Amino acid sequence: MAAFQTHVTAGVIVGYAAGALAALTRWSVAPLTPFAMFAAGFVGAFLPDMDSDSGKPFNIIFSLLAVVG
Repeated sequence: MAAFQTHVTAGVIVGYAAGALAALTRWSVAPLTPFAMFAAGFVGAFLPDMDSDSGKPFNIIFSLLAVVG
């Protein structure tokens, strides 16, 4: 849980870099590929912290699900 900020920061940086690389090299014809790569990097950064019931990702995800529900 202590590395939550580090994981999110790294996920944003890696996701942005992958999305920018996909956009610059025209890696895919789908226009949403750069956004999807950014989102995958960002969401993937949450996964190492998901095992704690008192962790920030747990609270964020279930709060969002409560609002949607």
